[in-house]
Amino acid sequence: MAEVKILIVEDNPLFAIEIETIVNQLGHIQAQVLPSIEAAIDIIALQLPDLMLLSLKAEESLSGLETLGDLKSYGVPIIFLCEEKNEAIYEKAKLLEPYGFIFKPYEKLTLRSNIEMALFHKSRPFLTSELAQAWKENLLVKEVLFVKSNNKLFKVHLLDILVIEAEGNYSILNTEHKKFAIKTSLKQLKQKLSPRLFIQIHRNYIVQIPQVDTVDITSGEVQVNNKNYPIGGKFKHQFIRRLNQI
Repeated sequence: MAEVKILIVEDNPLFAIEIETIVNQLGHIQAQVLPSIEAAIDIIALQLPDLMLLSLKAEESLSGLETLGDLKSYGVPIIFLCEEKNEAIYEKAKLLEPYGFIFKPYEKLTLRSNIEMALFHKSRPFLTSELAQAWKENLLVKEVLFVKSNNKLFKVHLLDILVIEAEGNYSILNTEHKKFAIKTSLKQLKQKLSPRLFIQIHRNYIVQIPQVDTVDITSGEVQVNNKNYPIGGKFKHQFIRRLNQI
């Protein structure tokens, strides 16, 4: 897993140490603590972080928040860390379109879930406003599948599934780093998948459309994660129609 770079902007040393400790416990994260927005902007100008955790103090003037507008131009996701609830500050701060607000006390699970969701959406540029709205309206089935393996249930994000292939009485979920075998048919599994994201291209294969790298119409093959998969004749027309072509 690639290391994630997070900037923590907090001028209170005690809070800074507390947040940095929690973040480092999440793993695969390189945290850097800075005392001010000005220092953060200087760092961002040199090297873009993946995420910023920004302390938002209630005593900060509303006009002072306007200086944060410069951060939006860099496209760095922001999660505000709030020492106390202040509706006026919140209403002003949300105009900066942060990925979330976390209020004291800072808990590991709350911080982790906000960080993971911010990075999740940032890394999925194909989650268009239309798709995101469909998700909110519950048109997509679910965000994750829980897959049973060795008497344990493993959480698999739908968007991490590259290809699903039939193998005897099993369906194999292929992610970038791991495979999961499920004792169910492609037909049954297909009913649990979002038709906006997944499409069957062959009697033995289902692919996630945004993960398709190339489509060779002549040879009738799809490439996903440097591996080729055949397109079945009866699936070809519908698959080609689903592609966003120019």
